[in-house]
Amino acid sequence: MKPVAEQYEAQLIKEGVITQEQSNQMKGRVKVELERAYEASKSHNFKIEEWTSEEWEGIKQVKQELCTGIKADKFKELGLKITTLPDDWAFHPTVKKIYETRRKSI
Repeated sequence: MKPVAEQYEAQLIKEGVITQEQSNQMKGRVKVELERAYEASKSHNFKIEEWTSEEWEGIKQVKQELCTGIKADKFKELGLKITTLPDDWAFHPTVKKIYETRRKSI
């Protein structure tokens, strides 16, 4: 089965919306732009501030302890339990790292 992009390209050419040459030029421009962005990404130093938006600002800063009816020690105990992998299983290193990082954040 042909990819959707190829099917759409063929349809546009068949209907006379664009020519094969125009399609090739468009794909060439996109490829050049993607290559340029890829090369630029190699030297860019990403900062967490670039990945967050204003909508999340309130979540970062909890100003008061909320009363949930459960003591903080119980939350910590539960957090440690749900971030501990069974010893008798072999887990992928990335999964192990994720769980370790989550456990450290408690």
